[in-house]
Amino acid sequence: MSIEETRKKAQAIVDSDGVVVVTPDMEWNVRGTKDTYSVTTAGSGLYCERIDRDDKRRICPSWQFMKDTPQEDRYCKHTEAVRIKESIRR
Repeated sequence: MSIEETRKKAQAIVDSDGVVVVTPDMEWNVRGTKDTYSVTTAGSGLYCERIDRDDKRRICPSWQFMKDTPQEDRYCKHTEAVRIKESIRR
């Protein structure tokens, strides 16, 4: 999926109030289609984990396809939603 498509989906998450700040500038909960995702700061980037119905955390499925990309350069609709939300909040 292209970054443009990802940002459109991320904007839809933001528009539906799907991003909740847990700890300012450190952790956010992002509502996905079926699960909630935890997005946290990690170095100069963001890290995304899916929290399933049993409260188990696993790397975001979108990130599994970017394993050759440095972590700080990885993105998914959840991390992009946090970036959009934070740019509005500031």
